[in-house]
Amino acid sequence: MNGAAITTLSDVYSLGVVLYELLTGHRPYRLLSAAMHEMARVIAEVEPARPSEVVTTTEPAFGREGTQITPGMVSAVREGDPDRLRKRLEGDLDSILLMSLRKEPERRYSSVEAFAGDLEKHLQHRPVAARESTAWYRMRRFYRRNVGGVVAGLLVMTALLAGLVAVIWQTRREMAPTRATAADAGPMIVFIFGVVLVSLGLAAYLARPSRYKFLGALTGGGHLGGKLLWHYLAGALPRLVAKPGCGDSRTACSIRTAGMA
Repeated sequence: MNGAAITTLSDVYSLGVVLYELLTGHRPYRLLSAAMHEMARVIAEVEPARPSEVVTTTEPAFGREGTQITPGMVSAVREGDPDRLRKRLEGDLDSILLMSLRKEPERRYSSVEAFAGDLEKHLQHRPVAARESTAWYRMRRFYRRNVGGVVAGLLVMTALLAGLVAVIWQTRREMAPTRATAADAGPMIVFIFGVVLVSLGLAAYLARPSRYKFLGALTGGGHLGGKLLWHYLAGALPRLVAKPGCGDSRTACSIRTAGMA
């Protein structure tokens, strides 16, 4: 538009425009006039809206035969829900598209291959070149690539911590001058049981997009086996805690029930 030579970087820009419209249902620029000089001014001076933001806006009809573009229309043929589509575009795809549409050619991707490579990294949950490579960002990408391993590691660390606390408590009990009563064990049992429950809850939360796959891998039963194990645990834990006929001590009831299982 400014008379500069057409290069590979021009192809990157053109592909960015096409991908922007495919992912968002909107064009990068809202042209309110068909005049050529106005179109050139908008493209040269106006920054395109972030894809994750533009999908939540309504674009009025342009011209007599134009059609109003709403978030519902856009998301209906993509993620099915405007909020889900916004979250899908937020982050990597925002940065990738805006980098390909930068006004300064030298700040765009150096080639079409580099553009495609960043898209491939996004699909593989790897850090992309279009975003600042902070430690927190790299950590999140690593987690997305290794959900099962991270959750399993958390469970192992929690189990080791609970075991260490139990060993320390037992050692101090044996070294005490007086013999501890059964009632003294109550707080420690509740603590260990609580640590285990919290770790299971945290693991389920972190792995919620793939919890069936994760549990299925542990049981060797695939996705269906993981789903069955998940529902069994969800129903068995409340019954374990509130099983009748165990007297006043709910903790003792839980321990005895678990031992008979």
